[in-house]
Amino acid sequence: MSMPPPWEQASSPQPPMPPQQYSPPSSPQPKSHVLGKIALGAAVVGFLFACVPGALIVGWVLLPIAFILSLVALFQQGRKWPAITGLILSIVGTIVGFIVFAVVVVDAVDDAVDKVVNDDSTDYAVTIDAVSQVKSDEGKPALLVEMTFTNNGDDAANFLWAAETKAFQGGVELEDAYIDDSSNASKDIKPGASIKVRESFVLKDASEVSLEVVESFDLNSTVLAQQTVPIKAKPGEAFGDDHQEFEITIDGARQVVDFDGKPALLVDFTFTNNSGKAKDFMFAADVTVFQDGKELKDAFLRDNSPEMENIMKKIKPGQTIKVQEAYELRGKTEVTVEVTDLFSTEDKEIASRTFQVT
Repeated sequence: MSMPPPWEQASSPQPPMPPQQYSPPSSPQPKSHVLGKIALGAAVVGFLFACVPGALIVGWVLLPIAFILSLVALFQQGRKWPAITGLILSIVGTIVGFIVFAVVVVDAVDDAVDKVVNDDSTDYAVTIDAVSQVKSDEGKPALLVEMTFTNNGDDAANFLWAAETKAFQGGVELEDAYIDDSSNASKDIKPGASIKVRESFVLKDASEVSLEVVESFDLNSTVLAQQTVPIKAKPGEAFGDDHQEFEITIDGARQVVDFDGKPALLVDFTFTNNSGKAKDFMFAADVTVFQDGKELKDAFLRDNSPEMENIMKKIKPGQTIKVQEAYELRGKTEVTVEVTDLFSTEDKEIASRTFQVT
């Protein structure tokens, strides 16, 4: 087969080329921003820690950080789902953290209350050994309570600090009575040791007494010991305000002459000691004598009678003694003698009498 000449080849028509389809350039796929990933990671870790009671603090630190990073990542270019997920997790994790914290607090409070309510152990023990009716130093009927105090604590303690003793009559708390007797209430004892202590209270009547010994500084007022005591009224015994430490009567008076030969009035008294200890007339009673509304001075006689010497003699409780005192007269008008309690703040009158002077 013969080939056409070259000039014929060049001029021969070429088949047309198929048209090319135009495709626009593809845009790059957006990538997740690294800040969003960090926010998501912090939110996941914070959420997990927020669910663990012992690691709540770590969750509360990470969750706010994740929340802030998520907000920042939302406004940056890149995929938004890590930032959105981190934001949601940080909010939900914070709510869960508060719920877990509330549950932990409630459980802790319940445990503490149960421990206080159900804990029967105390640091101290008290037993009431004996109760007796006595006289206070003021001569008032009183109740003496003898107890044994045991220290079960870890440190040295004394009864006065560790326990409180209360006595009630008719639902009313009684006052403490003063008795001249040594007490161990303020003595410290070591753990495991015991000591005898005493407490006393003024009786207001003959009704029964309810005794309670409670632990001091205890919110539950734990009762360490309690007892009800019947009271026996003794013949002639006066309770409460009816009781007087001593009794004084003004028996009479007569005119005498003092050391300088001037007229004087000699007054006779009877003094009875109703208190709980020895007393004398001079330091128990205050005698004031008036004439024409003015107080008279003491008079000094040439010869003192035995009764005048008795003014400073102490007598035991329940005893009686005769006493005399002399006063200078101003004239022949009537004289009033008044006797009050020397140490009373109310100047309670014990006896009063008026005499005519001739």
